[in-house]
Amino acid sequence: MADRRRRRILFVHNDDPAKPLSSFFLQDLEHLRREFDVEILSVYPLGYWHLTALAHASIWRAVWRCDAIFGWFGSSAPIVMMGAALGKPSVIIAGGSDVAYVPEIGYGLDPRQKVTYHLYTQGFRLARQVLLFSEASRRDFLRLPGVSAERSRTLYLGIDSDHFRPAGSKKRQVLTVSYISSSALLRKGLLSFAEAARLCPDVPHRIAGMVVDEAARQKLAAAAPPNVEILGYLDDNQLLAEFQAASVYVQLSHHEGFGASLAEAMACGCIPVATERGSIPEVVGDTGYYVPVDDPVAASTAIRAALERASTTADEAARRRIVEKFQPDERRRGLLEVLDGIVPP
Repeated sequence: MADRRRRRILFVHNDDPAKPLSSFFLQDLEHLRREFDVEILSVYPLGYWHLTALAHASIWRAVWRCDAIFGWFGSSAPIVMMGAALGKPSVIIAGGSDVAYVPEIGYGLDPRQKVTYHLYTQGFRLARQVLLFSEASRRDFLRLPGVSAERSRTLYLGIDSDHFRPAGSKKRQVLTVSYISSSALLRKGLLSFAEAARLCPDVPHRIAGMVVDEAARQKLAAAAPPNVEILGYLDDNQLLAEFQAASVYVQLSHHEGFGASLAEAMACGCIPVATERGSIPEVVGDTGYYVPVDDPVAASTAIRAALERASTTADEAARRRIVEKFQPDERRRGLLEVLDGIVPP
């Protein structure tokens, strides 16, 4: 502990610093703060490509002060480049739109967007290690030009199954979690979710997540039948209560780099109904029901099957999979191993 405390880690993320950090950022930040001296830098205020970081003396000083850079997502590439110029090693956590490309929905790292594409891939090449949060994400990553298989590995996110756990009786209701934006209507399958709900009019369907685009919320509300409730942003305790109340959790995404909300719901005893895209099969395994993308009929059929299963047995398979496969301590050990490797105690 004493040796690690003498090392400073610059924790780089892309969340709005005026708002609470994303849960996956917070978990890694907690792991690092238990061992290291940590300084936090958000690149959110720096504009779309974050290249203006190069013009900020204060950021150069932060990079100079640190012993290593811990960057979440490819958007940390300018800071990684600054670190390389100053001899500071970097670790990048990746696996979302920074490595995937799903052209049919306009999602991900598009090779035609040359500045972003080359900036992110250069950051990945310069990093001492790139940690992907699923095997599917690592496959996407290894398709990028010039990246190193030897300097990358999969390290799953951890799910706190002591916090996310069943409590009380389940209700005959269905939940999905997603921020509400124009892109999420398709990528997260929210419109398909609403159509599936129309085919199950006797079953409450609930959508939890921050509204970031009011026009998208209005479009979703117009498409949704009366048994769909759009809950908007929920705090941690409210979201936990939704997970614990729902019998079925639905993830109709075109792509997921991990699927944290899906895993949290499963830890709370929800039976999953999901597509087989991206990392979803790594999370769900054989504990739920798979449906094609953009197929609300198949989704509604699977939802009814899952509800029937939930009504007849206390189903523990989904929770057991999360508890066994996605332990926070495993992630913590993996992060420390990587950081000790690039900046020895």
